[in-house]
Amino acid sequence: MTKSINGKIIVLISALVLIGVQNVCFGQAAVEASNNDTKHKHDGFYFHLAPGFGGTAIGEVDERDELIISGGSSNTKIGIGYALVENLIVSLDIFGSVLVDPEVEINGQELGEADAELTIANVGLGMTYYLMPSNFYLSGSIGLATGELETDFGTFDTDLGYGINFALGKEWWVSDNWGLGVATHLYYSSLPDENSIGEVSYLNTASIGILFSATFN
Repeated sequence: MTKSINGKIIVLISALVLIGVQNVCFGQAAVEASNNDTKHKHDGFYFHLAPGFGGTAIGEVDERDELIISGGSSNTKIGIGYALVENLIVSLDIFGSVLVDPEVEINGQELGEADAELTIANVGLGMTYYLMPSNFYLSGSIGLATGELETDFGTFDTDLGYGINFALGKEWWVSDNWGLGVATHLYYSSLPDENSIGEVSYLNTASIGILFSATFN
């Protein structure tokens, strides 16, 4: 059994947040020394933290059965990057979605809530573009994704697949370089899942929700 994805996510998120906080501190000091040349501009170092909630559905179809797992989810997106030019940012993005006690349906039959926790994690390259002066933004990322299901019977991991994330949001400046905002996000991933006899099927995940962001730029 491989190491828990939840543990990997916690370590990776902690490292990214620490890096982000350190760079924010350095960036804030640089801003104070630059005569406000970067006030209310999207340039230089970028740090984006956006927790939220939504709904997620996961479907798997093989030669015999159709499985659907769905429910409310807690979602988190973290981005660390740099502005290539003003208002255009490239970043390393992490997105995670967690479902607790989701609803399960097999071959059209509803089985009710499962005593389980399902985690989808995605790490990839992202880009964000701000429409100024309104401070609306569009963002998208693509990268590697994986899934983990924790039950009373054990922990089951998928193989690596791919994931795509899109967001449309709006932020409001609350200081020279900090913005708070809200966004609608869409997420899709396809994850290969190999059973004990070597048959491969795919877990296809779709998620939609709301994210609340805090951004330094």
